[in-house]
Amino acid sequence: MMYNYFKFSIRKVFPLLLFFLTNCYVSIAQNYPSDCSEAYQICNLGDYHFPNIRGYGSQENLHLNESKIKETNSIWLQFLVEEEGELEFVIIPDNQEDDIDFVLYQGNKCSSISPLRVMTSGQIIGDEFINDCVGQTGLRNSADDIKENDGCFDAADNFLKSVGLKKGEKYYLFVNNFNSSKGFSILFSGDENLKLIDKCNNSISFVDIKVYPNPAVDKVIISSETKIIDPVEIKVIDLSGRILLKRSFKNMMADKQIDVSDIPSGEYYFQIISKEYTGLKPLVKI
Repeated sequence: MMYNYFKFSIRKVFPLLLFFLTNCYVSIAQNYPSDCSEAYQICNLGDYHFPNIRGYGSQENLHLNESKIKETNSIWLQFLVEEEGELEFVIIPDNQEDDIDFVLYQGNKCSSISPLRVMTSGQIIGDEFINDCVGQTGLRNSADDIKENDGCFDAADNFLKSVGLKKGEKYYLFVNNFNSSKGFSILFSGDENLKLIDKCNNSISFVDIKVYPNPAVDKVIISSETKIIDPVEIKVIDLSGRILLKRSFKNMMADKQIDVSDIPSGEYYFQIISKEYTGLKPLVKI
C-alpha cells in the first residue's frame, strides 16, 4: 500500500518538479552576466536598457580594497576602443529611488583590471536609508571628482569626471543596484572622435527612436522607425533626476509631438518606455 502511494505521489509531483526546474533555468538564462569574465559586449555609443540585474557575481572581482561596497544585483559590461576619445554616460534606474553604484575599469583581463572611476555613494548596508544619493548617476565632463566613497555626503552628486579612453584598450563597467533587481537605462556618449570596436552579436533588440529638432525651442518630434503597438510613456528628465514632463500615448504607430515650451533652457533626457522597449535620448532646450 505504501509502495503504491509512493508511486502515485512521484507521478503526481514529477511534472510539477520538472516545470519548476525548467522555468528556473529559463529565468536564470535570461539574466545578464554578473561576472567580469562573462561581461556583456557594448559595441556602439548610444542607449541601452537592461530590464533586470538579478545577478550576484564574485566579490573578489571588484578589486576594491578601500570600499565596503557589497555586490547585490549586478551586471558587467565591456567595450574595446577603436578611436580614442572622452567617454560620458548617464545611468537612469527604472525605479528613481534605487541606489545605483558603478565602477569603470581598464585592463585586458579580469584578473588584472584597474579601477578608473569608483561611484559607491549612497546607502550602506545596515544604515538608515538616505535618498539624497539615489537616482541617476554616471560620468559627466563638468564633474570634478573621480571617486565618491561609501555613504552619502554633502559633496556627493552621483556623478564623476568623464574619462579619456585609449585606442586599442579594453574597459569594463560594473553596475550594481543596491536596493532592488529592477533594471536601468544607460546612455553612452562621447566626443566626436570616440569610437568603439563593433564585434557584437548581441541578443538585445533595439528600436530606432529619434528626437528632433535638437536643440529644441518649443516643439519636439518623437519618431520611431519600428512601429510600437503597445502603450508608450514619454518623460522629460533633468540632470538631477526630476521628471519635468510626462506624456502617455496608446502606441507609436506615428510620430508624436511634445510641447516643451514651458521647460527652462538646459540639458535634459527623453525617456521612452513601452512594454518591449525603453530608450533614453539627450535633449537640449534653448
